[in-house]
Amino acid sequence: MQVSCFVLRLTFLSVPLHSVHRRFVPVPASLRLERLDSGRLRSRRTRVCVLATTHSSRAASRMDDSASAPARTDNARPQRFCTRCGAQLTIQTPIGDYRERAVCERCALVHYENPKVISACVATSRDRRKVLLCRRALRPASGRWTLPAGYLEIGETSRDAARREALEETNAAVLVGPLLAVYELLQAAQIQLVYRATLERDWTPADYRQNAETLEARLYGWDEIPWDMLAFPTVAWALRYARSTLHVPDSTLVPEIRVKSASGEQFIV
Repeated sequence: MQVSCFVLRLTFLSVPLHSVHRRFVPVPASLRLERLDSGRLRSRRTRVCVLATTHSSRAASRMDDSASAPARTDNARPQRFCTRCGAQLTIQTPIGDYRERAVCERCALVHYENPKVISACVATSRDRRKVLLCRRALRPASGRWTLPAGYLEIGETSRDAARREALEETNAAVLVGPLLAVYELLQAAQIQLVYRATLERDWTPADYRQNAETLEARLYGWDEIPWDMLAFPTVAWALRYARSTLHVPDSTLVPEIRVKSASGEQFIV
C-alpha cells in the first residue's frame, strides 16, 4: 500500500506554542505544502490550514508602530472566529452599546479590541550624566536606538514591566522611579507609560547579553545621543523631557502627557 504524507515547511515561523492559533490563511511565498510520495516532493496548493501567529508581547515589543500600522476604526476586525466556541464573528452593535464590535453569531460573546499598554524607562547612570539605550533587533525600526520597553504581562504592574524590560533587553538592573511621561497613540492603539529610572550599579556594554530583541546596548552622554537614529518619535520625546527635568527631584516631577491622533496631530496636555 502506498503511503503518502504532507509536510508543511514553516521555516520562517518561530513562536511559542501558547501564542499561536489554528486558522485558514493565504500561504506566503516562503511557505510550501509538499507531498512526500516515493521520495519525491511536489507543490500541492496555495491555501492551507496553518498555525498563524497572534500577538506576542516578546516579538511585538516596540515603542510605537504607528508609522507602519493602518488607522484604527470602529470597523477594525481583530479576529474572524470566536475565542469561546469557534463560530464566525460578525460586526454589529451589541445591545446597550454605542459602537460596533465583533460579536459571535452562536454564543453572542462580544470581542473587544482595546489599546495595548507599553511600559518603558529612561534609565540613567547614578550621576545622571549618561542614559541607557538599546538597538532594536525587531521590526519595525530594526537597527535603530530605543528605550527598554515592552507590553505589560498579565499580573505585573507597569513599574515591574519597566524593570523587567530593562533587564531582558540590556541585562541592566534598574531602580524605577516616578512616572516621567504618558503618551497616547491613537493610530497605533497604544498607551505608553515611561518612567524615570537609575542603574543599580555601574554598567558597561560588556554587561550586555545577546538576546532576540536587541542587537546591542550602551550608555550615551546626553550630547552623544544619536537623535537621527532613534527608532520612534516617542523615544525622542521621552529623552528630551528627561533631559530637561534632570534637576527636578523625584517627589516633584510632573509627567509629560502627549496625545498623537490618527491624523498625526500632536497635543501636549
